Amino acid sequence: IVTCIDTDPFVSLRELQLYAHDNGVELPFSAEIGSSTVGGTVFTTTKDSAIGKSPVPGMGIGDVGSCLFAVTVVNEYGELTDYRVIDEMGSFSDQFQSLLDSQGTRGIAVRMLMTVRPMTPVTITMSLLSIPAREKWVAKFADELDRIQSDAAALDGNVAAFLDYSNRLAFVEERIPSANTNDFVVPLLGSLFGSI
Repeated sequence: IVTCIDTDPFVSLRELQLYAHDNGVELPFSAEIGSSTVGGTVFTTTKDSAIGKSPVPGMGIGDVGSCLFAVTVVNEYGELTDYRVIDEMGSFSDQFQSLLDSQGTRGIAVRMLMTVRPMTPVTITMSLLSIPAREKWVAKFADELDRIQSDAAALDGNVAAFLDYSNRLAFVEERIPSANTNDFVVPLLGSLFGSI
């Protein structure tokens, strides 16, 4: 059974997530673009901010479009067409996927069913890392950020990293479902490579 919220295109992502929270569910992503509308983002690629598992097994996760289960679209002739992620044969629909990849060029979304799941408590770890000054260590630093992302993804989490090259600092935020973390998490503060 898939639980969905029936929404209009002009509803903001923040409003949708707050409505979901009021009803004990959530969309499986954390949108920092909360003032954007659902209709304005379902056919575009937004940053992957997925945490946890998809509410629909086998369905992608990570951006706004990955939460879309069904959509009614008005085309250039004013005709309404319904699309669903799963077709009549029980397979993932190629037509639906091509609509998600269309950037809105195949029509305007006028009604959407967005998949939700039970709320997932998340543990957030924030780290401040120094970026190596020596060029040969920059590749190691990139590899270390990739490792942090891979470790988080293995626990159904995600990572956001913000780099400040002028001050040689990286702010890393790691979000992992709390059920997948240890009871005690110590954020890393300092350099990944000792003294630089």
